[in-house]
Amino acid sequence: MLRTSLFRPSFHCASCLSAPRLVPIHHAFRARAQLRLNSTNAAPPPKPSDETQPGPSQPREQEKIASSNVDAIAEVRERVQQWTTHTATAARRRIDQFTADVARSFSQLGKEINKATGYGEIEELKRRVVTQEGRIEAVRREAREAKEAYDSAVRLRASSQREVNDLLQRKSTWSDQDVIRFTELVRKDHLHEQEETRAKLAASVAEDAVEREFSELMRVILNRYHEEQAWSDKIRSASTYGSLAVMGVNMLVFVLAIVLVEPWKRKRLAQTFERKVEEMSAENAAMLEGKADALVQRMEAQDRVLSQIMETVYYSTQPSVASTVVAAADDGGRAAERTRTLHILTSDRAVAFAIASSATVAAIQQLLSTAVGSHGLASKGIHVVTIGKTNRIEVFSLQADGLRKECSLEIWGRVVAVKALPVGDTSKILVLTDHPDPRLIVLGYTTDGEGRPSLVSKHYVELHDRYARPAEFVTDVLVHSSGRIAVVNCYTGKLKLIKFREGKKPEVMDVSIPELYIVALTFLQTESDSYALGILHFNHQRQLQLLSRDIDLDNYEISPTPSVTIRSCILPSSTFPETESPPLLVPVPPYASPEAEDDEYDDDEDSRRSHRGGVLVLGGRKILFIEHESREQQEVKRGKQRRVSERLSSGDSKQMLKAKEKEKERDARKAKPRLRSSRSARPPPATSLTYLTSQVLFVGSHFGEPPAPPRLAPRPVSDVDADTLPVPKGVATVEPAALSAGSSAAKGKGRADRDWDMEAREAREGKDGKVVSTKGSYVEAVDRWENVAPIVDAAMADLEGSGQPQIITCSGGRNSGSLKVIRTGADFQERAAVEGLANVTNIWAIRSRFEDTVDSHIIASTLEETHVFRFDSAESITRLDPGIDGLLASVPTLAIKNIPRRTTAGGKSAYVDSSLVVQVTPQKLRLVEYDKALGAVLSRERRVVLGLGRGRLALYNLSDSRQFQLLKHRDFADATYGPLEIAAVSCAPFDPTKYYATMIAVSFWGTNRVALLSLNTAETYLSTLCEVGVPSLPRSLLLHNFGASRSRKEPDFRPHLLAGLADGSVVSFGIREKEGALAEQKQFSLGTAPVSFTTCVVDGRKAVLASGSRASVMYWDRQRLNQSPVMLKEPVVAASINSSAYPSCLVLGTPSSLLIGNVRGVDKMQIKTVPLGLENPRRIAHHAQFRAFMIACTRTTPPRIGDAEDMISSLKVLDDTTFNPLASFACEPGEEITATLALSGGDEHPSPCSICIGTVEFQVDEREPSAGRIILFSLDTSAGSAPTLRMLASRDVGGCVYQLVNIRGMIAAAVNTSVILFKTETINDSTLQLRKVSEWNHNYIVTSLVCKGRTLVVGDAISSVSVLSLDNNGQLQCKARDYAPVWPVAVETIGNGGVIGANSDCNLFTFARSSDRTTLERDGSYHIGDVVNKFIPGGLGSADLTNNLLESKLVFFTSAGRIGVVFEMSDDISLHMTALQRNMAKHIIGPGNTFHPKWRAPANSRGHTDAEAAFGFLDGDFLEHYLSVPDSHKFLAGDNEAERISIPGPQIQDVLEKLQSLH
Repeated sequence: MLRTSLFRPSFHCASCLSAPRLVPIHHAFRARAQLRLNSTNAAPPPKPSDETQPGPSQPREQEKIASSNVDAIAEVRERVQQWTTHTATAARRRIDQFTADVARSFSQLGKEINKATGYGEIEELKRRVVTQEGRIEAVRREAREAKEAYDSAVRLRASSQREVNDLLQRKSTWSDQDVIRFTELVRKDHLHEQEETRAKLAASVAEDAVEREFSELMRVILNRYHEEQAWSDKIRSASTYGSLAVMGVNMLVFVLAIVLVEPWKRKRLAQTFERKVEEMSAENAAMLEGKADALVQRMEAQDRVLSQIMETVYYSTQPSVASTVVAAADDGGRAAERTRTLHILTSDRAVAFAIASSATVAAIQQLLSTAVGSHGLASKGIHVVTIGKTNRIEVFSLQADGLRKECSLEIWGRVVAVKALPVGDTSKILVLTDHPDPRLIVLGYTTDGEGRPSLVSKHYVELHDRYARPAEFVTDVLVHSSGRIAVVNCYTGKLKLIKFREGKKPEVMDVSIPELYIVALTFLQTESDSYALGILHFNHQRQLQLLSRDIDLDNYEISPTPSVTIRSCILPSSTFPETESPPLLVPVPPYASPEAEDDEYDDDEDSRRSHRGGVLVLGGRKILFIEHESREQQEVKRGKQRRVSERLSSGDSKQMLKAKEKEKERDARKAKPRLRSSRSARPPPATSLTYLTSQVLFVGSHFGEPPAPPRLAPRPVSDVDADTLPVPKGVATVEPAALSAGSSAAKGKGRADRDWDMEAREAREGKDGKVVSTKGSYVEAVDRWENVAPIVDAAMADLEGSGQPQIITCSGGRNSGSLKVIRTGADFQERAAVEGLANVTNIWAIRSRFEDTVDSHIIASTLEETHVFRFDSAESITRLDPGIDGLLASVPTLAIKNIPRRTTAGGKSAYVDSSLVVQVTPQKLRLVEYDKALGAVLSRERRVVLGLGRGRLALYNLSDSRQFQLLKHRDFADATYGPLEIAAVSCAPFDPTKYYATMIAVSFWGTNRVALLSLNTAETYLSTLCEVGVPSLPRSLLLHNFGASRSRKEPDFRPHLLAGLADGSVVSFGIREKEGALAEQKQFSLGTAPVSFTTCVVDGRKAVLASGSRASVMYWDRQRLNQSPVMLKEPVVAASINSSAYPSCLVLGTPSSLLIGNVRGVDKMQIKTVPLGLENPRRIAHHAQFRAFMIACTRTTPPRIGDAEDMISSLKVLDDTTFNPLASFACEPGEEITATLALSGGDEHPSPCSICIGTVEFQVDEREPSAGRIILFSLDTSAGSAPTLRMLASRDVGGCVYQLVNIRGMIAAAVNTSVILFKTETINDSTLQLRKVSEWNHNYIVTSLVCKGRTLVVGDAISSVSVLSLDNNGQLQCKARDYAPVWPVAVETIGNGGVIGANSDCNLFTFARSSDRTTLERDGSYHIGDVVNKFIPGGLGSADLTNNLLESKLVFFTSAGRIGVVFEMSDDISLHMTALQRNMAKHIIGPGNTFHPKWRAPANSRGHTDAEAAFGFLDGDFLEHYLSVPDSHKFLAGDNEAERISIPGPQIQDVLEKLQSLH
């Protein structure tokens, strides 16, 4: 209501407003009229003269005259007032009449306009609609009346019939009145029936009338709508033409102004300016001449005066002779000095040189200061490297122990290039994102007030061009060493030239370039004021050509003719054959050897030791160095280009023809490039190489881990017997001894000393292109990161039986093929094991004395006894007899703690170090004093809390006499359950420096409740602070502070209560110590076994290990409690230890042993690499029965560039635990495995437990594969022999087998454009064969095939997705299909009959299938920014959700190494999350001004479209930003009431935290 009232319009009455407007006009007019009358009719009388002055005899006559004058003035005033009133009334009447006429005219004008435009017909239709609405209202009213009459008639007849029925029921007792009444009722019943029939007919007629009138109303409304649409189209057309006409008039006026007015104005301005300049010049000349004359005269006068004064002083103070001599000498010296100074100052040339020199020195000093400041962190001894990943930029600093991550920034796009931009005092970072929406982002490295670094987006350049063709070979950004300009190549025939200025926005200009197919670009080393690009491209004859072009920075253009910096040349195809990787250009600065100035060296030697700079061409069979042209050659070429340009522009056909012929001759005479060195080239996996400092390199790779560690060593550090570089056949080599044979002789300067071995000299000069043959590796590792890219295929399996699946990917390529075993969560690194100790129920670690920091013993309790172990060393742990030291060994231990000794001195008590240990057994509470061989436990408490039978909780204290004193006890009971048996107790202090706790947590059997009890004061001992219920029986409790602070007054104080339930769940509560309340309840599951807790330290932070059926680490991070799973087999109990041999470790009790190790890598991906070397994995499948992985590998021996590759395909069977090879199968030459399938043998149509593979045979010049086969294997694991693969069956399929799936025990194969169904059959009780059951043919090549039940989902390489069904006869039928071209790459089933897929444009899409339609309906579309090539049903984590809001459906893999999860969100929360994403997208903008809705909108090769937004998907990574944004509540409020989110913030936070824990 308030909002409505604010926008409610105000209405005013015209008559009420007119009167106040006329009041001031009326008064003003009357004043002016009065003034005018006074000035004309009432003029003052003339001044009386002396003759006419009244005397004493004339007083009465003067009075009469005065009275008559007064009456006349009053009459005039009255007439003026009447005339003014009449005039004002007439004026007001005329104004009102004029206003009415104007309104009538405008109204008539509006009618005429409507009539002219045809809107009058629409007004008529409006009136007809109103009339028809009135008619239908009247008809409806009549229908209601008829309906009421019909209902009344029905009720009347029903009443009569009820009375008749009542009479008939008591017919035997009728009276006379009843007989009469019955007769009357029967007679009236006939009348009532007729009345009901008439009313029903009237009601039916009324309803028909309503229907007719409603149809007429709809027809009239439709006519009105059609007419309004036609009228709006007509008005829109008229408006368009009118706009065009106005635009034409404007253009005409603009052209006339430019052609006529502007030249005239410029001419007038020039004339005026010239005249003014001449006048001012003349005035200035005259003024200067006058001033100069006056100054000369004045100086002459002053000289005369000074001469006179000096002469007077000289003669008046005449010195002696000795003094005269000294003065004369001194005066002569000063005269000489004055003369020298005047000579310098009066020399204009010398003054100019002095000014120029000082300016040069200042410029050099400024340059040096800028260079020092530009090092940034390097000036402080810290070197920084920026790493660009697929969608993230990370900054690392080089430390003594490797690289340390400083900060990172997520990029909403696919990063293709990262370059440093040296601008100002610090370098900025340029980030180039890939198509379809290329963008150049300028990032700055900054630090906040606390010194935390971060990357901030400074500027951005939009590069997207919807109508340009993307570059085919290279998309990159080049930055000049000066930092002034950058060049971006991302479209064919077009470059982006960007000019940078410090503190200003980059200036961007599009420049065209004749070279279309550019494969490499670089800036050449030129003079400081010039810029030149080295360009390597394919010309129209498919030849690799190298040339250069100059950049005109002032005019933002590239020279149309090649630059003369380097000579244009065609690179030979024998040296640079066509390969997958394009060549590279590396600029080389000029070099002048210091020895070149030595006269004893000849010119040839100097030319070899010095060069003018140039460019290196890498990536071929040889390394080419092309030197810059000399200055003389460049001037000659410029003259030739100038003459050719003049001839071509002269217009003379003969001159033009002659110029073209000259150009062709020069092209034919172009020299081959100079080969300065040559070596063999081996395709390395490394894709980036960056020099950091001190011989440290950073090597990045797209194919797994880089093969070369990044530190260079002066001598071999490993593999001293292996070749440093594999040298292919046909490449000459030379030994290092031959190169150094004459090094000692070469140190002299005489020419006779330089006659060393000619072979070594030729090898150094590179004439024969020899490679130095060395042994060993000269590089060593400093740091290394795991890289799972590229992911070709993947599988998921629970290898350790922990309930959490692991991911196995086929990764790497070239010479670094590998399998990656990936799992989420923390990693347990086992360091020692104690075998032979089974059924451990609890573990404690104790120290020798209470104040010690190192644990010395382990106490392990079983169900029957207690065991003690002592740490001797890292290799030795001794088992002791507990009874020797006083412990009870024949009974299980419930708890064992070490306590300090309390002493009293001067009336004050204090705690001192001791070796007292308290052991709690089911029967006793025992105090033991150990010697130094056995000591204290971790607890600092002196009090002991025991949970006894019948619900009694007892608090004991140790007195000075070493006796346990009962301080207080409390009996817990319930009216329903009676005494409440205690299930678990925890009383650990939140402050580890304190000797006592302030509260106790206790749980009870039966009621499933947890209570907090107070221990603050003696009066409040065991009093209840709060009590909460949990879903199941709480079997273990833990009070723990996850923060580093010790009290609630400090900011990092995080007290929590953890409850481990009997059903395997963990419930956590945040403790509000001041109020004594529990809040922030969270819950997650660890399986079905009861949960126990152990405090520990993981990665330097406080944590708690919760173990049940599975194990998990709980820790505080990002202002909330997080949990990370730990991969452990059957953990039971755990304890934290800190011994000299095993610092900061955990002791785990398993069903058969004790394990000692560390937990590390909380909330990280744990990656294990199984290296395969040259064996590149392409397909993978897991066989659960064989407990093995089937890996289809391709081995390619690295050849020399341009040589044919020898490829061998094989099948390897690896053990799924150790990944040791079990068996292998090698394919025929030219045959490659393309699909793998594991058959379990337990389906509807039983097939043997076997391994199935699909292959293809490649033929030369074959457009579509025509040969391939399906092979079945069995893995024979006979006792005493190694496993072997035995071929069961093989069948030729006549094409490439792209995919294999198992459907009801049969094999469905995607072969070329068909889906073929095979069934295994046994012949002669021994031979197995594959029989073709059915075939479904498609128009396009089928590359994706998945199965769910009796349904097959087919994805082809060009068109779209089809759904097939297997009928009862074993035939495949097409049930539904999508006909839109989506270019699917991978497909999978999702939900109930749905389909999810990914296409080559980096989009995800989903289809919904309706049972009664044969067309798939798209219900989701989303841009993910990477190519997804694999979907696997399942999830990454094993966390169980209690509210079923989220369900893991799929895990997807991309070619760039990204792994993601697709969740299905319930309808109860999905709408709110959609609104939250919308609100967040308005406030959170990505780097480079990237908006989230546009980034996630579906894209194609032309870019993102504005016509379609993402739908059906939510960005989980983006929504999780809600948890890290400080003021996230603003996202819930929205910008208006319609955007407000109704559910509370804690519920959203809980959902997002669960989402975050699942990936």
